Amino acid sequence: MKFNITVWAPVSLHSVGAPVDTALAHGYQTIITYQVATVTNQAIPSLPVNEDFTGSIVRDYSGSDWPRTGPNGFTTTASGSFTDTIAFNPYFPSWYTPTAVSPKDPAAGTKVDHWAGCARDGSTISGVGIIIKNITWQRYRGYGRHE
Repeated sequence: MKFNITVWAPVSLHSVGAPVDTALAHGYQTIITYQVATVTNQAIPSLPVNEDFTGSIVRDYSGSDWPRTGPNGFTTTASGSFTDTIAFNPYFPSWYTPTAVSPKDPAAGTKVDHWAGCARDGSTISGVGIIIKNITWQRYRGYGRHE
């Protein structure tokens, strides 16, 4: 008698659709949707996932001083997906250099800062779990990206 066993473990993280960039009162919000999949490319529902920021902020814009929020934890949906939000919308925009702009502003594509990290599965607590993807968080004046 022969049995085939497939381990249903997360092995990939891929984006679903394009990032959604939205203008806010004093800045922007970017929503990036991901799906966690197995070796057979099946989505994994109800899986705890977390961001782990492993690097310091690297300032791409001379004089930039945007603060960074802490990493987040997520649980995948029934379709095996989760969304990450990158936003910069300060209450006092004049306090920060450079000033954030709308995603449609001509200066939106100017790099501000970035940092290294990864996505991990198995826990919603940052730094706990197995690395499923290395990510660089990149903030621009008018939107954010994972690169």
